[in-house]
Amino acid sequence: MTTRYPGVAALVRTEPSPPSDSFSAPPTEQRSPGRETGGLRRFSALDGIRALAVAAVLLYHGGISWMGGGLLGVDVFFVLSGFLITSLLCRELERSGTVRLGRFWAQRARRLLPALIITLLGVAAYALLLRDSVDVTAIRGDAVSTLLYVANWHFILADQGYFVQAAAPSPLLHTWSLAVEEQYYLIWPLVALFVVRRWGIRALAVTAAAGAVASAVVMVTLHAGGVSIDRLYYGTDTRAQALLVGSFLGAVGTHGGSGFTILPARWSSTRRRRWLWTTVGALGGLYLVWAWHALQGSNPFLYGGGFLLVAVAAGAVVTGCVTVQDSWLSRLLSVSALVFVGRISYGLYLYHWPLFLVIDHAHTGLTGTGLLVVRLGVTVAVATASFFLVEEPIRRGMAWRGRRGRWLVGGVALFTAATVIAATAPPATDANASQRGSGLTALQRRSLVAAGAFTSHPVRFILFGDSMALTLEVGLNVDSVSRYGVKLLNGAWYGCELDNVDVNVSGVVNPATQGCTGWQSLWPNLMARSRPKVTGLMLGRWEVTDHLYQGHWVHVGDPTWDRHLTAELNQAVGILSAGGAKVVLFTMPYLQPPTERPDGTPYSENDPARVKAFNRLLYGVAAAHKGTVTLIDLNRLVDPLGRYQRVIGGVTIRWTDGIHLTRAAGVWLQPDILPTIGELGLSARAP
Repeated sequence: MTTRYPGVAALVRTEPSPPSDSFSAPPTEQRSPGRETGGLRRFSALDGIRALAVAAVLLYHGGISWMGGGLLGVDVFFVLSGFLITSLLCRELERSGTVRLGRFWAQRARRLLPALIITLLGVAAYALLLRDSVDVTAIRGDAVSTLLYVANWHFILADQGYFVQAAAPSPLLHTWSLAVEEQYYLIWPLVALFVVRRWGIRALAVTAAAGAVASAVVMVTLHAGGVSIDRLYYGTDTRAQALLVGSFLGAVGTHGGSGFTILPARWSSTRRRRWLWTTVGALGGLYLVWAWHALQGSNPFLYGGGFLLVAVAAGAVVTGCVTVQDSWLSRLLSVSALVFVGRISYGLYLYHWPLFLVIDHAHTGLTGTGLLVVRLGVTVAVATASFFLVEEPIRRGMAWRGRRGRWLVGGVALFTAATVIAATAPPATDANASQRGSGLTALQRRSLVAAGAFTSHPVRFILFGDSMALTLEVGLNVDSVSRYGVKLLNGAWYGCELDNVDVNVSGVVNPATQGCTGWQSLWPNLMARSRPKVTGLMLGRWEVTDHLYQGHWVHVGDPTWDRHLTAELNQAVGILSAGGAKVVLFTMPYLQPPTERPDGTPYSENDPARVKAFNRLLYGVAAAHKGTVTLIDLNRLVDPLGRYQRVIGGVTIRWTDGIHLTRAAGVWLQPDILPTIGELGLSARAP
């Protein structure tokens, strides 16, 4: 078959060994700078690009303040992947007129699965050893979806945000990008085979360009329509643009005597081509450096076309290096240290995130630079060992090829899935929670019996508040009528707070939560319908965050915010005491979310001093409404040592998120709370 597209031949392996992919550089002509690999020469500059991209991601996750957009290194991987895979496909189509899809996908599996299997087994061990502080059930779903390469859609459906997490982030959160790439590997060869056979390689270039633009338009349109940025960030449809930019470059290239080019004939002089493409590559690199520094993942600019610009910039760097392979830019990116990091970059990316979660301040006592150095050192060591001891031997070993290889891969995948499922079995429920007795005195029980509380007239108690109140209520409600003569009614919502202003949570500014929007009119309606004798109010998680109030960022402890918050609490008491109902205020427990700043320091809203400041406000409000308000010191009950506690007396009282109360905690707290509610109900005027 006559080669109509000779440019690809210089960029892709012609031997039957596993081809290059998004994490391994392709060989080029013998005169290209690089090193010998099996008689062919690697193009080292692409390894250098890859090294800088993975370094940006690691520094971003390591909390380096000047690398706020380091997550965009993933887009560079996408562009490289699209470029190399499309070049490979075009070469095979030129040579044979078809693509051996089975072999192509088997090569992808040999390259990508070994390190992924190691990661999943490591995460299984992580879940097994740290099951008291992680959500093992969530990890099970994350692991299975990762193994099936649908993690990005799983995270969307499970509402696992990338930029803000109330609970501990998944150790597999970063595998969303592997899912996007694998879906591309599955679909794009079919598209290439169909398009090239019917219309030729130039049509494939047009298809890739149109697809990249369409993907960007989908992102812009959905963003304008108010779709969450997590959906846009994870979605294959919205993130395919970078892969397709690379695919466009892989399909349009032609090859003259001096290298890869898409220039018209009038720009055919070597000097002009060298100057132009080196300049283009350098400008693209400068833009990437700026983007890695300035464009945080939640920046609206990215979702309005910025991701496409980043992909184009990455494509410019790739094209500049491939076109002028001995330029100063290519030589700079071919430094041996960068080449080495680029070769192991796949492992670095896979292993770094779960390792960073384990190597944190809580386990090491380190913060800042010291913590980052340890994290990077361990990650590099693990990735290096994985590359030379596992990935490369499997990639090149004959035992992993053909039918035998498919059986081996399938068996290892099934073993991994079974191991993960076994390691993430839900923990047994606490049996000690209900062993404390009722807590009712003989007088209280006689009074409640006389009032019919245990039969037809239980004390009606409605608990208002946020998700902490909601989770407390679950346990309090267990047999509450038969044991305490108290009937619980729900007035709590997820995301309930008293103010409708912007908040800063985990370092990210967000609009106010909408759980209790319009509480001034909502709560009176609930009071009128439920007619409680006792009401409760349990808030604090949102109240201790930073709020944008009157143009300034304030928090509990600031006099201006304290006065405003106290006025709102007083207003709430007025509403909840309507009709003679008694009001119970619950102090806020200490919090210890597993999320910490990337550099290991805690987020300010998790500071125990803020909890103490908010509880002082509650004490003041209770004192101002004597006879109406009773204060139950929940903080003292669940944190008796004056600090956060997750387990008391063998009872696990907190979720793994370090915030919410377990069902067992509510049952365990019944003797400390419900007798007081029952007694208040007997003294309240009938509403």
